[in-house]
Amino acid sequence: MNAPLHSRYGCLEAQEDAEAALADRLPEAAQQRYQEHLRECPRCRRAHRVLDALYRPVAPAERSSAALEREFSGILRRMAATEGEGSWASRAASSLAIVALAATAMLLTLMLIPGQRSNLYALAPSWIEIDTPDTIYGGIDHPAQVYGRIISGQGEVVATDGEPLGHHVFPTETRLRTAADESMQLQLVGKILSNIGPGTDVAWTGASPHAVSLDLDRGLVAFRYDRLPADPLLNIQTPDARVRIRGTVFTVEVDDAGHTTVAVLRGRVDVLDAAGKRVIADVRAGYRFEVASQSYSDVGRREVQLALPLSQESSGHGDELADGRIPSSWVVSGLPSDPTQRTLDNLIEINYVPHPRARVAQARRPTGALGPDDDGQELLEMLIRDAESTRAEAIADSLARCKELHASPETRYRAALCLSNFIRKHGDNRLAAEGLLLLGIHRMDYAGDHQAAIDDFRRFLELAPDHPEAELASYRLWLAATEQGNIQEAKRLGRDYLRAYYPRGRYVYQIDQRFPELLADRGGR
Repeated sequence: MNAPLHSRYGCLEAQEDAEAALADRLPEAAQQRYQEHLRECPRCRRAHRVLDALYRPVAPAERSSAALEREFSGILRRMAATEGEGSWASRAASSLAIVALAATAMLLTLMLIPGQRSNLYALAPSWIEIDTPDTIYGGIDHPAQVYGRIISGQGEVVATDGEPLGHHVFPTETRLRTAADESMQLQLVGKILSNIGPGTDVAWTGASPHAVSLDLDRGLVAFRYDRLPADPLLNIQTPDARVRIRGTVFTVEVDDAGHTTVAVLRGRVDVLDAAGKRVIADVRAGYRFEVASQSYSDVGRREVQLALPLSQESSGHGDELADGRIPSSWVVSGLPSDPTQRTLDNLIEINYVPHPRARVAQARRPTGALGPDDDGQELLEMLIRDAESTRAEAIADSLARCKELHASPETRYRAALCLSNFIRKHGDNRLAAEGLLLLGIHRMDYAGDHQAAIDDFRRFLELAPDHPEAELASYRLWLAATEQGNIQEAKRLGRDYLRAYYPRGRYVYQIDQRFPELLADRGGR
């Protein structure tokens, strides 16, 4: 019988559990208590970062085959000369390892002792970032983060009791369905980007600081989850399996017979039995696993095509991926080695049975009309269709191509590169402020880069505070801070929005939905 957990869990207990937590050796209940303590204790959180950085240094750049061959030849030449010194070298290496572990333990112990912070944390190597913001650490710390949001596409969105939902923002216990000619993109808890393919039925069943859970009954769904250390796991339940994800790009499909297929493009995925008690497969990047036949095959065109809109990485290095190329970090057999040729047209698939390609539908309302307090999609489409007559001709021409890309759901995710180039050329011009707004929305919705989006929205409001869509920018600024997990900043921005636009603002409902206390403070209830 397992020993009961201590009723008190403090810094000393967290220090004892740190190494086991990093190695995934803690029981689930102990892991949860460890993560909860990290969220409450900044000092232990910093100590965890130091230990994680020491144990998992940045991997060196991949060397060429010629360099590896030279190194191997050198090893063979030195073996004869050092054969007699092997035992001495082994003892020396063991001693160095023991000294390194002892130094690490002493460093962590000193960090947890109360005292002057600057003297303690100065002991950490300079390449370890101790003072990174808590939002970089991740996690779900407030109920306002536990919402999903439809980015584009069409489909049916209903509560699990069958009640239609009339907003782009939805809570847990929500079911999403697409017809054979529909698809939909959405974000969950501001961290998980998902592309729902045609003919899919999926339910979002729960979200907590430890796990985000979905049930996939039929259809094909792609996910991109760039998970931070304290972010929850992602669990997907299908009729005959459970898929557990710690952070990766992958797809899950359930066919008409209820059989599950998992394909991984980046990272790795654990596939468990339906009860979630036994791991039946460890699927690595580049492979597709069929649960019914327990067989592996190469990732195919359908999986890559569905996941491609999720390929845009963070704004720091994602522009090169926004032109429709398959990212080099994805493992896809049959693609040329030339990065410029990594496209679907050049994907050679063996024994591929073509599936009818469903059109990506234009946005249809979920059952029930959306009110004026939608998620800004109508206003965004208006910005795309109707260029301001007063805009300078050169800027209008430059922005036209970006709008054309954004107008179609099939190419919308590729507009980010066009907008980035537009801002680099015209960013300081007040007439180009509209491009900043669109770029911020793209970075927030498709790249999940909330901080870059916040910077774009702030810059837009500085350049054009009287712009007709300043309210949309203020709302998006608040939404980005909320999904990022910066709750205090989100509350401040929510108060600023209500101060400027209450009671007739288009997004008062969304703010009240996540922070009802803000409206209550204004006497709006």
